[in-house]
Amino acid sequence: MHYLTPTGWQEAASGDQTGKLAVHLEPDALGEGRTTIVVAKPAWMTLADEAPPQVTGVRVDNRTLQPHPGLMLGAFWTLPAEIRVAFSDDKNPLDPSSLRVQFDGQEEQLEWQFLPAAGPGPQKAGELRLRPRPLEPGTHELSVTVADRSPFARTLTERYRLAVNGQRVSENGQRLTLVAGGVEYVVRPDFRHFLTLGDTGQCAYPTVQFRTPFYSVRKFTNIQVVVDEPTHKVVRVEAVPAELSSDRLSRHVALQFDFELAGASKLLKVTTRLFNRSTSAGDMYCFWNAPPGAGYSVPGKDPETVESREWSRQYLDLGVLDWVFLNPMKPSLPGFGIASPQPLGESRFGGLLVYAEPKKARLPKDAAQELTFAIVPANSVEEVAEARRQFERATKPHKDGGAATTLPT
Repeated sequence: MHYLTPTGWQEAASGDQTGKLAVHLEPDALGEGRTTIVVAKPAWMTLADEAPPQVTGVRVDNRTLQPHPGLMLGAFWTLPAEIRVAFSDDKNPLDPSSLRVQFDGQEEQLEWQFLPAAGPGPQKAGELRLRPRPLEPGTHELSVTVADRSPFARTLTERYRLAVNGQRVSENGQRLTLVAGGVEYVVRPDFRHFLTLGDTGQCAYPTVQFRTPFYSVRKFTNIQVVVDEPTHKVVRVEAVPAELSSDRLSRHVALQFDFELAGASKLLKVTTRLFNRSTSAGDMYCFWNAPPGAGYSVPGKDPETVESREWSRQYLDLGVLDWVFLNPMKPSLPGFGIASPQPLGESRFGGLLVYAEPKKARLPKDAAQELTFAIVPANSVEEVAEARRQFERATKPHKDGGAATTLPT
């Protein structure tokens, strides 16, 4: 028999008295008067073990990843066939009965088995193999818990993330979630929160003008997938705007948005169409407010150079640029890359605007004005360029002659 003292484990004198186990402990050796007793210690058990098991390897199908807490396992259009997590403990065997595996807090979301390392007796190493069941588009958390067989059952809990690309629509049809390269974009009819960009909390939103009143999106009337390929989606949202001054829904203006995501790219391409639904021609004006930035960068005059700029705090036309990089507002947040074939400009509030071309157009009944741009959260101009390349590769022409989707340049 062994017991724990402030200086470590000690063996206690014990004896069998009429079917009962008698233990003699010296009170002075117990410190605060408490102890832990191990009866009939197995030969394999190491009493002095302060550390839990450790993860020694992670594999997702054929990819080997470097394990660390919060590891992103990947962004998938099709879930991996198998995820493997290898464990080991320096001093004591693993306890297979302690294993808990969950996706988003639910154990029924997957199938798994634990394979101890080969060899006789309790094993200090083993591998968890799990097969995710279908998950809806979004970011999900995989939680794995395992303990060793030390006296205090030292326990490890590791949490990993994985993303499923695609789209999902809320039951009331007023919220669209798009996942591109693991980035969640949320679209809802809420003026300045129309398009939320990942977990940054930053938003982009459209504003339109018909004749005199200004409008913002107030209600979605239809959401449908118009391109539905395995790794390429275009989701169309039809919406009704309301006057900013009164929240009154308009019968004269209609909006249509195409949101496009493809391949491994984190980029989202947005096409906006503003329709004149009145009985006569009218002047129409459409622009998007980009998320804020601590200044911005644009292509320099010489190839491969970048020009940094501060906001002028006035309305300033920038013309058509290959790209604009909005600098991060905080060190903990990414910046944003914007690309559009249409004019860009500064607002007097220190932000970027994307305009339709021409800015104001007189449109006949049922005609539309169109505006296209692409946006991606990024930490550098190089990340923006890579997201564009990934998008273009994923939407290149198919062998059957289908047209390519070109990014704004």
